[in-house]
Order: sequence, then C-alpha cells, then structure tokens
Amino acid sequence: MIAPEVAERLAHVGPGTPMGAMLRFYWYPIAAATELDQDPVRPVRLLGEDLILFRSAKGELGLIGERCAHRGLSLAYGIPQENGLRCAYHGWTYDSAGQVVDMPFEPACLPLRITAYRVQELGGLIFAYLGPEPAPLLPRWDPLVRTDRTKRVEITPLPCSWLQCVENAMDQVHVEHLHGHYRNYF
Repeated sequence: MIAPEVAERLAHVGPGTPMGAMLRFYWYPIAAATELDQDPVRPVRLLGEDLILFRSAKGELGLIGERCAHRGLSLAYGIPQENGLRCAYHGWTYDSAGQVVDMPFEPACLPLRITAYRVQELGGLIFAYLGPEPAPLLPRWDPLVRTDRTKRVEITPLPCSWLQCVENAMDQVHVEHLHGHYRNYF
C-alpha cells in the first residue's frame, strides 16, 4: 500500500504534473483513421486534456485545444475547411498548429494560437505526441507497417486512470479470471 500523496502524484497526468510530464514523451494511438472518415471532427481526451482531433478538407490532420479562443465554444462543432477547422460560432479558423488563420468580421489580431499537438497516421491508427520538441520518431512496429495482412483497427476508450490499466496488467489472477473465465461466462 502506498501513501495517498504518492498515489495522487502517480495518478494525475494533466499538464504540469510529474506523471503528465513523463508520459508526454511517448506517442499514443488516439483514433482509428476510419473514424475520421465517418466524422472528420472528434473530441479526444488524452493525458487529462480535452482536445479536438480533425481532418481538414484537404486531408491534413490536426489535434488542437477544445475551446475557441474567441468565445469559448467547443471546437467539436467545428467545420473542416481547406486551411483547418472553422469554429461554428463566429467562424474563426485554426490550422493544425493551432494558429488562427481566419477571423471573419474581426480586426486581425494575429498571431493568435491555441494548444496544438503533433499527430501522424500509421497502420490505420492516428497517433498523438503531447511532449516537447523535438518529437521522437513514431515507431514503425511490424503490425502497423506490414502490408501482407488484413488489419482491423478499433479503439475503445476506458473510463479509468492509466495506472489502473497497468496495475491490472500486472495482476495475473485478474487477467485470467476476468478476461478468461468471467468473459466466457458473461
């Protein structure tokens, strides 16, 4: 059993937290590429941050902060454009770097930007990197780059802390019982 303050420090992964700082040095799969074919704008929660993943009208991927800098509307309602994602409320448009590239009916007060992170597509998945530059190369693991197999990609968000997943993975009785016996029964 660990002390509550240690557990607290390990479990929090938001910006500015010790675990958040460490975990931002890795790439994370955040969506299946086919999900953006169905809807090119998707809310994503990663490392304690609410973000918006989008594919622009010309096919460029972006991962930006959830809220428009103008009036705070969720960019989940954004409209994909050739040059980025347009806020549905007053039309401010953000490119994949989070930079405002269009401000209709406003005096231009550029440069203005919101949070943005790197994204890359590989093997049917979209990966995000939230850490400092320079970003490491996205690993080219065999299951992602092989072309001699049929792939089916699916991501299921888990409503829990990353630490709960790691803890359960190390608990072999849990793995065998819940994911073996109980799953077969259910």
